[in-house]
Amino acid sequence: MFTLCKLRVIIENVIFLKDVKMIKVSIILPVYNTKEFLEKCLESILNQSLKEIEIIVVNDGSTDDSQTIINEYAKKDNRVKAFYKENGGLSEARNFGMTKATGKYIWFIDSDDYLIKKDACEKFYNLAEEYNLDIAVCNYVSENKKRNSIIKLKSEELINKLYCGKTYLKESYKSGWNLKMVWLNFYKKEFLEKNNLQFEFGRVHEDWLFTPVAFLNAERVMCIKDYFYYYRYNDNSITKSKFKKQNVIDNMYLINKLKKECDNLEDLELKQILHNDIVKQYLYLKFLLKINKKSNNNMKNDKVLENLECSKKIEYRIAIYKKSNTIYFGFYGIYVFLKHFFGGNNKNLYKEN
Repeated sequence: MFTLCKLRVIIENVIFLKDVKMIKVSIILPVYNTKEFLEKCLESILNQSLKEIEIIVVNDGSTDDSQTIINEYAKKDNRVKAFYKENGGLSEARNFGMTKATGKYIWFIDSDDYLIKKDACEKFYNLAEEYNLDIAVCNYVSENKKRNSIIKLKSEELINKLYCGKTYLKESYKSGWNLKMVWLNFYKKEFLEKNNLQFEFGRVHEDWLFTPVAFLNAERVMCIKDYFYYYRYNDNSITKSKFKKQNVIDNMYLINKLKKECDNLEDLELKQILHNDIVKQYLYLKFLLKINKKSNNNMKNDKVLENLECSKKIEYRIAIYKKSNTIYFGFYGIYVFLKHFFGGNNKNLYKEN
């Protein structure tokens, strides 16, 4: 029997649901000893014009005062969801964050970086909703000690144009906008779950595999022209620190995984582009081993260079390397030197508002 009591319960539930805001965006923020930068990062996220967000802060075993800062922000704003785990690396922290995310979209952000624009989440969300995107892509500003510079898209054709993931990946390589950093991309959570996309546990440079595999599986992708993200170039970070043999081993693992992902590609042009990139990355790793006087048994026989469908230019590079890697690496060393010292613009092209 329908009673006034039941009616009151229904009304109360309706009122409660109206007050509960759907989480539109989950921002996953791994933290490891970044107390110097963490407050600015959190402020840039919490001040976003889109309020229906959650910040999944995963403290990956920090030994500094990062946890104190996290606790303070979690008390001030209930959108900050704080988690602590034993140190397991960036990949594990991101994967953990994905299991806690409840938003429709996911954005991975590094805790020593920050968002430039207050409407970044809102613009990303609106773009993804309007075009039903699996992945939306933004631009970014890069910082290092010598210069602040905007990294610009080299092809305006990529902007505001709807692609399938494979075509976007191909066109981005051809245009020079071949960037694998995961924080450039705004992912639909359902898409990540459907394709079981996770980061390789315990590997550095995990973006190098995750990003292209994500695009290979995406059906709808679009790039926005806006500069949303400020990347701090950190000389002490795991990717910029002194040579480590384990980093080379990790990269070789990821290269072989990407090679397997290419096996069933029907788009022969894209397959060639990815194979070209695999060769470039592999020869760079061999160069690092040589100049640091290290060896790797898994790289001695150059198996990764077998059964590849590369361009004539890359095949020529392989031929020179196989004939005399001393000559090849000599010329390559000169190229790296010239690129490092003369390849950039020293002007400060970006100023914060």
